[in-house]
Amino acid sequence: MSEKKNKSLRRQEDVRLLDEEVFEEFEDEEDFSESDNFSADDSFDDDDIDDEDGDINPKMEKAITIMGIAAGVVIIIIIIYLCITLAGGMKSNKNNSSNTETTKTETQTGDSQSTQIKDGVVVPSLTGKTMDQAKQELNGTGLGIRQAGTASSDTVEKGQIISQDPADGKTVEKNTTIEVIISSGSAAGTSENTVEIPNVVGQSETDASAALTAKGFQVTKTTSYSSSVAEGYVISQTPNGDTQGKEGDTITLEISLGSEKITVPDVSTSYKSEEQAKELLSQFNVSTVTKYSDTDAGIVIGQSLAAETQADPGASITITVSLGPEPAQQITTKTYKLNVSLQLPSDTSNISGADIVLYDDQGNVLQTWYGKTIADFGTGGLILTKTGILSDSGKIVVTWLDLNGNDLKDQTIDVQFQEE
Repeated sequence: MSEKKNKSLRRQEDVRLLDEEVFEEFEDEEDFSESDNFSADDSFDDDDIDDEDGDINPKMEKAITIMGIAAGVVIIIIIIYLCITLAGGMKSNKNNSSNTETTKTETQTGDSQSTQIKDGVVVPSLTGKTMDQAKQELNGTGLGIRQAGTASSDTVEKGQIISQDPADGKTVEKNTTIEVIISSGSAAGTSENTVEIPNVVGQSETDASAALTAKGFQVTKTTSYSSSVAEGYVISQTPNGDTQGKEGDTITLEISLGSEKITVPDVSTSYKSEEQAKELLSQFNVSTVTKYSDTDAGIVIGQSLAAETQADPGASITITVSLGPEPAQQITTKTYKLNVSLQLPSDTSNISGADIVLYDDQGNVLQTWYGKTIADFGTGGLILTKTGILSDSGKIVVTWLDLNGNDLKDQTIDVQFQEE
């Protein structure tokens, strides 16, 4: 046993020495010495293998160790090669991704530009240009041009454009046709066929057209909104009135569409405070009334102009603000009632109806009658009734409405309630 132990210790020492020397043998390019080489004819005999303890021949063990190290070196080289290849592929993908993103950005930019073009085209100024020059100006813009007529002009030479519709600077859709009036030259200094152009500004479209055609003029029109000129009336004319023109000249009338309507916001069903409602209704003339309700105090619960309808800017609108739940009234043995007949004013030519609110002597709203028409009053007046009133006096506020349904004037009537 002692001899076997010594053999084992010697073998371990040989392996350790081999590990320290193996790389020096590779550097000297001497993988194997002549005595260490193996061939197919090499064989092992009983001296190479110790049957008793199964120990491997030191030469074989050294060869196996060297081949293992060589295999490890090859594996390391393969790993390094794969890492380099992978890194190069990632860089390539990154470049491709960058190119793709650049292309995508360029495409998006192009789409944005296309969207802007689709949104509209700004009309250029064509006045003072000939038709050929105007067509050249509009080339590629997607806009068309049509001569709507001719007119005399002391300032614009014959054959040049006096006016255009739509006006320059306005944004319009593609394929819009611009109508132009062409100068027929100056009417000054010639008496033949010269006619004074009537001034028709402020007249109705019908009267203005009749006055101009009676003088031998052609009439065309444009329309626009106006807060100062009633709908259907002339805002302006081109050429101006009280100037000289020629028979057959075209006079362009700008006809009012009236005030541009705006949409009434919904402030009564969206849980808005009085302050928020007034901010949303800033383009209207807002008045406020209060009323007890199950809704929290300070929240708007009603509006006199229906939400999402169209109305003139500055139109009157009344909002009803909640006072919260009605407090318990003081117990009393008496209750009162109202039974009155409300009469129309003597002059109803400008009245279409009325909004009516009944208050008690504390200013609490007891009853409302909105949207009453003249027909509701009949010949004997509008009968107003209310029972279960806990105070003996109050007032009726009548808001008379004009023919357009707007507030015209308020009338306050003090009333004494009758004991029930």
